[in-house]
Amino acid sequence: METLMVDRVHGSLRLFMHRNAVFLCERLCAQFPAETNVQLLATCYLHNNQPYAAYHILKGKKLPESRYLFAMSCFRMNLLREAEEALCPVNEPNIEVPSGATGHYLLGVIYRYTGRVEAAAEQFVQALTLDPLLWAAYEELCILGVAEDANECFSEATALRLQQELTSTSNVEKSNFVNENRFLSSNNGAPSNLSQFDTPSPTSTQASGIAPPPLFRNMHAYQNTTGGNAPSKPKVNAPNLTLRRKYIDEAGLKKVGKTYFELVNYLEADHFFELAHRLSPCTLEGMDIYSTVLYHLNEEMRLSYLAQDLVSIDRLSPQAWCAVGNCFALRKDHETALKNFQRAVQLDSRVAYAHTLCGHEYSALEDYENSIKLYRSALQVDERHYNAWYGLGVVYLRQEKFEFAEHHFRRAFQINPCSSVLMCYLGMALHALKRNEEALEMMEKAIFADKKNPLPKYQKALILLGLQKYPDALDELERLKEIAPHESSMYALMGKIYKQLNILDKAVFCFGIALDLKPPAADVAIIKSAMEKVHLPDELMDDDDDDEI
Repeated sequence: METLMVDRVHGSLRLFMHRNAVFLCERLCAQFPAETNVQLLATCYLHNNQPYAAYHILKGKKLPESRYLFAMSCFRMNLLREAEEALCPVNEPNIEVPSGATGHYLLGVIYRYTGRVEAAAEQFVQALTLDPLLWAAYEELCILGVAEDANECFSEATALRLQQELTSTSNVEKSNFVNENRFLSSNNGAPSNLSQFDTPSPTSTQASGIAPPPLFRNMHAYQNTTGGNAPSKPKVNAPNLTLRRKYIDEAGLKKVGKTYFELVNYLEADHFFELAHRLSPCTLEGMDIYSTVLYHLNEEMRLSYLAQDLVSIDRLSPQAWCAVGNCFALRKDHETALKNFQRAVQLDSRVAYAHTLCGHEYSALEDYENSIKLYRSALQVDERHYNAWYGLGVVYLRQEKFEFAEHHFRRAFQINPCSSVLMCYLGMALHALKRNEEALEMMEKAIFADKKNPLPKYQKALILLGLQKYPDALDELERLKEIAPHESSMYALMGKIYKQLNILDKAVFCFGIALDLKPPAADVAIIKSAMEKVHLPDELMDDDDDDEI
């Protein structure tokens, strides 16, 4: 009876009948309270989104599988200290981490969330050493910026070892199959109930999981030879291979899109994210970044459609509410945008980007205290989330805490050294600290990194103006005019430089163009004031008027 019940529980789990699995397994544990059955009940609870129930039935259990399931329950409930204690007890330092590679991965994630980056990296490398196909561990190493630490895990020697493990496992299974047939024959074909309700072997499941790498590696090797002796791949696997390639392409396109996003190349990022979304419209991972790309491109209609689409697919995903929040942020409705970003945080507090977007909205509302809190919350989730470092830098720059601003911009720049925007803001902080030579050098790097970005050119002209290098500043603004010919602030700055050079007719002309381009209301009064005072000597003008343009 016990074997029958276990089989029915596994069957319910396979068919996603989680409530049925919980009911049957509770009856099973009531009649047969073995720890293995308790483990199965905990698994049912976790599948049914009841980690608190799994936590209570596993507390105090000592078997490795029980410790792993208990740690997972604690992790789901954000009880990170208890989860760590279950995986790696303090009073038993030599005990092995349960569940092999996945146990080391979970311990690494706990270390990362508690700020122990080096220890986390060690656990992820250990997980990949045990199972090179544990992509989640490699992804975590990429997040930590130490992916090169795992290079040895993907060597030819590792592939050969996995192939040998697979072969030995297959031989054992074949031997067992032959022995079973002999046993059945010796009993004259008598029916047996011994194997009817057996659960699948964990060993065979793991072996099937490690099969693809050597197979794919060998396939490529044979394709590079001229002989015709390559082993033929069974045709039944062809559709699976096509399907696998589809999902690899979709995931790869999103990675490329995110890379372009971090390089501030929003047009290319949009192209790749759109292709990925078409390939797999129901995959929500990365869609929060895609919505931000559309926000920066001012694609209000497409962003609105994307937000509605994501909410209709999964209302409980943080990515969907990040997209909705970006939609309202584009309309300058910052309070509504903030509510949607806060909902994303409530749905999953471990999404660092949702915290950062909340910080951006608080910053837009000039609530800098809460903005700083949210950016710091993002960094608690992911210390290498450079967007939060950048956000803190912007807040401190506005508060004229220039040393703090420089520190935070530099941290962001160290994480993402290819972003021209981060280079530019770091240069602005250096300029505010009167470190003009360093600021100019950083602006040059920003211009070289992205020649189409107008911001570093404008900021470079400002620095040159402060150094009284007026011809160089004008040359830079002329180059800027080719990229952004309709930027009012550029013409206002040109007018200011011409006034310093005492070329008053050109100064008036540039101020006039700046007004014609309909600048923000706050800038209109400043430009008009400068235009009215253009014929006054510099010593009669207020310093504030001179600095505001």
